[in-house]
Amino acid sequence: MQVNLEDKVVRFVVQEYVNAIVNFKNQAELDFDTHKLIHTFQVVAVAQKLVNLARPKLSLKLARQILNAAVLHDVGRCHEFENGKQKKHFNHGVEGSELIKKKFPKFTKEYLATRLHNKEPSAADPVEAQPVLDYTRDADILGNLEYNIAQMPIFLKHILQQYPQTETAMIINQEILRSAKERHSCCYQKMEKFDFLDMMLAQLAWIYNLRTRSGFLLSKKEKLFPRYREVIISEVLPIIKGTQAQRKRTEKQIRELFPDDMFLEEFKKHGV
Repeated sequence: MQVNLEDKVVRFVVQEYVNAIVNFKNQAELDFDTHKLIHTFQVVAVAQKLVNLARPKLSLKLARQILNAAVLHDVGRCHEFENGKQKKHFNHGVEGSELIKKKFPKFTKEYLATRLHNKEPSAADPVEAQPVLDYTRDADILGNLEYNIAQMPIFLKHILQQYPQTETAMIINQEILRSAKERHSCCYQKMEKFDFLDMMLAQLAWIYNLRTRSGFLLSKKEKLFPRYREVIISEVLPIIKGTQAQRKRTEKQIRELFPDDMFLEEFKKHGV
């Protein structure tokens, strides 16, 4: 896609990221900000696909709000580092929404979508935030998958440094096992450990967080979840610390936990 800098929302977000990038203190910060800028426009591209798939067709105003929210959703990430280190207990949704409030005070729905997009859907979600919030969350989820599928070698270089190799790296977290068997998304607070493989596998359970019919349609059409599963098996498992026998056992376990039928059943449940 082409980035339109004449759009005031796009220009604001790009400027925030460029300021963060040119003032980087170390390679980790530079990699992080660059990755997040690319991810932002991956999400915008997916949001446009979701808008195009929507039936009945969305109004021009609602479509514009969804695309604005997609551009803005991670703008808080630009302020996640301080003196070359990631801030503790930093909430990029809250940080981003406060930036929006100052720059675009009339963007009420975009403000709420940005503030809440990084939380799991719940009954407490404000009615006035929907459906902009639903589309933003779905675009974020599917944009992550698309990026990881297409750019896994680059993504691995960026992310591996955050997850030290351990003796338990090949052992799948109990919360992931439980959520896969019970067919719901993972509760990160219940994880005893959070190794690199766990982080990757937890994203397969994001299918239970999708909220729009467009999200399910796009997922099914492009086979995003099974393709992502295969990328984990083919590109992630080989670099995880462990023996070849352990890798084979873990691959078998992943295929059993996240079979194609699981995704197809979820599509069918939502009329797709």
